[in-house]
Amino acid sequence: MIASHLVALALAALAPLGAARGPSLPDPSAQEVDEDRSAAVRDVLAGSALNGVEELAAELAALGLGALPALLAALEAGSSPAATVPPLGPSQRLAVLRAFRLFPRGEVLLFLRRSALEADVATRARALEVLGEIATPKNVDLFLALVDVAEEEWSDDRLGAALTAGLERLLVAHPQACWPIAARLLEFPPVLYLPVVKSIVAAGAREELPSLLAELLGKDSRLDPWLMVELRHACRARRECVEPRVLADVRCLLDSKDPETVKETVLTLGELEDVESFHALVALLETSGDDLATMACQALQRISGARLGRDPKAWEALWADELEWRRRHSGRWLRWLREDDPAKNAEALQALSGRLLFRNEIAEALRPCLARREAELVRLACAVLGQLRAYSGVPDLIACLEHRDAGVRESARLALVRLLGRIPSPDAPE
Repeated sequence: MIASHLVALALAALAPLGAARGPSLPDPSAQEVDEDRSAAVRDVLAGSALNGVEELAAELAALGLGALPALLAALEAGSSPAATVPPLGPSQRLAVLRAFRLFPRGEVLLFLRRSALEADVATRARALEVLGEIATPKNVDLFLALVDVAEEEWSDDRLGAALTAGLERLLVAHPQACWPIAARLLEFPPVLYLPVVKSIVAAGAREELPSLLAELLGKDSRLDPWLMVELRHACRARRECVEPRVLADVRCLLDSKDPETVKETVLTLGELEDVESFHALVALLETSGDDLATMACQALQRISGARLGRDPKAWEALWADELEWRRRHSGRWLRWLREDDPAKNAEALQALSGRLLFRNEIAEALRPCLARREAELVRLACAVLGQLRAYSGVPDLIACLEHRDAGVRESARLALVRLLGRIPSPDAPE
């Protein structure tokens, strides 16, 4: 009841201010903190012990647009000689930020633009924090403007911390803003690239994160090794077939001049089991130092399932043999998978189960077998998906956890262990 009364009071105080545009209104763009408004803010915060965050925010907003400079100053309370109120507790700080939401957004954006763009780093940092609370994806330009300061001012890390906090607030509220911010990464000062990317990673939708990270690859070579690690984490969490475009973006970095980036790229291509990188990885066996050649060999082992050491000729021979097998025999086995003949289906599954270089093509072809009425055939199809390490088959395997046949459920669970490293609960499939 108290909360609704205070919100109504705040809105009542704001309504005439938002409607009228006469000269008698207090100028929200004033940079000076009015002592009366500052005292009013101090009084409200001093009596905040009995109020919740929303009630306190409503009281602060009820002070009117003229209190905006005092509210902005309050966010840095106790951290500089210019502070006008005692240090804020966590709930008080949150209430001050929430108060900015209760003012007309256009007025607050205008205030931030006018009061902070010519101000010092401390004021810009406070403005970034507020901007994160009220911004929409349309306000990326203002984020960029607030961090446009002289290079020597970056010795003060408050701006980077405030930008990270502000962006994370914006992106949690509006995840769709990840893409426009990623596209404009190079418009931020270079020292902020990593904070910006970390904000995107923290807020990015899980299903879109690999594509977002791939979008950022190559924008700044200093970021690429870190991005590669995050990309592996994101793909490991999803355990699904990675989009070809993402793999292509990663593959391009094999030509990087930075040795650390090349190493991370090799690790990533191996973990993502990118067949298209096979020949480039074989080339590294001859042209690289021991560490990188060993990593390339391990990536090839993961991609192919073979263990041929660091002999490039052996790997190229394997590729040639696999292609020849595919040309001569795969058409027949793939055709047999489509036939309504359990014996042929089972023979084809056995023949295809060791062909890791073509795992995704085979996994797609055997999907009809997972829907067959013969439980024994479904069990075999689940086992083959596990043998192939075909992550594109994870959704189908999870569906099989609820199959009527206990043997199928067990086969699906064992295949998922090979793919995910654990047995998902049949009652809570992921």
